[in-house]
Amino acid sequence: MENLNVCKYTHSSVHRAVASRDYATLRSILSSLPTPRYPSEILSEASSLAEEAISDAVSAVIDRRDVPSRDTPLHLAVKLCDSTAAEMLMVAGADWTLQNEHGCNALQEAVCSRQESIAMIIVRHIISL
Repeated sequence: MENLNVCKYTHSSVHRAVASRDYATLRSILSSLPTPRYPSEILSEASSLAEEAISDAVSAVIDRRDVPSRDTPLHLAVKLCDSTAAEMLMVAGADWTLQNEHGCNALQEAVCSRQESIAMIIVRHIISL
């Protein structure tokens, strides 16, 4: 993705960090997100609702799509051939199934653009679920 205009991503800190390959900032953002509990620790409806709120808050940060082409940060990492950012996002729980405006999820983008290492990162995380 040549001539990437980082200004188009200034309103999304995760997109901006991926677009500028600022791994320190990306790591900082991702590490500040709340960590969900293990399912076996959720023993009541109230706990379940609280975990749902945590999941929604995390998703609002790492799965944001109010940018050009409705790309998630993971889509952007694929388009930039950035396996480091892709790995960081997948570890943080990025939703690889979300589609951009072209109807492609991040794995499809990786396969179609022959980003084998990123496709393998995504598949490895899918399998470990």
